[in-house]
Amino acid sequence: MLGQGALIDFDAVLSVYRQKMLLQRREDELNRQRGGGDEFTMWRAAWIPFCSFGVDCLSGLCLDVESGRLWYWSEYAERTVRFESLTAYLEEMADVLEVPSLATDDKPGLVNGVLVWGPPRNAVERASWEPIAE
Repeated sequence: MLGQGALIDFDAVLSVYRQKMLLQRREDELNRQRGGGDEFTMWRAAWIPFCSFGVDCLSGLCLDVESGRLWYWSEYAERTVRFESLTAYLEEMADVLEVPSLATDDKPGLVNGVLVWGPPRNAVERASWEPIAE
């Protein structure tokens, strides 16, 4: 996926979602014990993770099913809107695949016939990475 992400399987979706919701419930409980005031949103029930930027699922993208926006999340409670919609994300990815020079970060390429955004950080993959030409 664009940005060196990978789709996560359904079990990982459930695991990340449950973990994040548990952390949010704990934060809400601590906030109540402190007498309210500053609420900190770590996760919302409407956020569904679908993409990870590592095999450990410590950061990735989630779809806000209420607004349609795609949010970036990390283990450090970073939360930022990355795309206004899943459509915008997929269109940007398609545009970069059609015209690789449009890429502002990672460029599309192939490693053993597999699409990889890079150049890859792994030396072995980087050695066999072939950028997609326009």
